[in-house]
Amino acid sequence: MIKSFFASITLFLFLLLLASFKTKDWVLFQKDNFIILFPTYPSIDSTFIESKLANLTVYTFMYESTESEDDSNLVYGLSVTDYPEKYFLSPEKSFLNGLFEGMIKGVVKNVNGVLLSEKEIDFKTYKGREIKIDCADGSAIATMKIILIKNRIFALQTISLVGKENNNNAIKFYRSFDLR
Repeated sequence: MIKSFFASITLFLFLLLLASFKTKDWVLFQKDNFIILFPTYPSIDSTFIESKLANLTVYTFMYESTESEDDSNLVYGLSVTDYPEKYFLSPEKSFLNGLFEGMIKGVVKNVNGVLLSEKEIDFKTYKGREIKIDCADGSAIATMKIILIKNRIFALQTISLVGKENNNNAIKFYRSFDLR
């Protein structure tokens, strides 16, 4: 009797421990020619902006973590902007550098932040930049990967508390992005 009681308690504790390690399921978000995982279905919005190149529509897909969630990221986001093809018929390196430089300056200014780092990245055969921005008066870090695919800009971002920006959920989010 006592042996079966201890065996039952041990099994119960083992199952409880396994349940505590269960990760929540993420949602595969599919749109146009891309896919990406979000912790849950993102909100969808669009904004019209005027730029030096053209009048543009920026589509945003955003998920904000609630305070009760156990997640190092406060925000997961993706924005997609189509530019007129005529500007990208034969993009030279100087054009690409200027394009990325202008975007990065605009992002830093819009969040009233400070650029901490910038590096060139490649996504398949496409060029991009990864940046880290100190924002929210030094209490958060925004990590953004900006990728130019033909004439479409994809900007993936996570916002985390300082010191928590390098985490498994952010890695999962960035790695899940792909073209279909």
